[in-house]
Amino acid sequence: MKIEYYDGIYTDIFGSVPIRIINNFKFLSFKIRNISFIATDFDDLTIHNTSTLTQDQAQQFTWAKDALIKYKLQINLPLTIIEIENQQIFQFRSNLQIEMHQTVYSAHLDFELAGQCYSASHSDFEGLFDQIQRQFQGKYRFKNCYGCLYADYSVYGQAQMGSMGCFKKQKSNYLAVKNKDDYMQLDAVDFCNQEIYCCEDYTIRDQQVGYRGTID
Repeated sequence: MKIEYYDGIYTDIFGSVPIRIINNFKFLSFKIRNISFIATDFDDLTIHNTSTLTQDQAQQFTWAKDALIKYKLQINLPLTIIEIENQQIFQFRSNLQIEMHQTVYSAHLDFELAGQCYSASHSDFEGLFDQIQRQFQGKYRFKNCYGCLYADYSVYGQAQMGSMGCFKKQKSNYLAVKNKDDYMQLDAVDFCNQEIYCCEDYTIRDQQVGYRGTID
């Protein structure tokens, strides 16, 4: 199982604390003020075991039902980028900032690559990566599920992160998709892959295919 670790800072009205996020690419797990949390994305932080939460511990956070609200996260998120012309690989840590208000979520991503600064703000990872992909102006691609030729989203929408489907087992059929109707005829897949995951079968997304298309 692939696992990554991200260092970051959690901030709310009670102060700021360092955190380390463990990502097994199905769940994010971490501790805040010695309390264990688990989540599938960054806008739905819930207690790993609510039965162990004391009243004093609960009062250290702001809640909406069982999930945290009114917090900020700053995370050193690793990214891998491919330069299309010569296939050079760049690996580095980007700055991901997440803010959860009462009901509204926002995210900001920025990094420097080859002396050029890139930044984006949106409510989900697809929007963040779409904005930066346009800024690349055809020079680079993300080396992850978002940047893979065989990854796509559900026609019924998606979560903030982790809603990509993998079509590598039906490559020829997927590459023939030109519209939503074609897409709906493909064999069903689970839409549960994180945009930032990358497997050994990654193929650079360099064709206008699928439901989501490709940003040139």
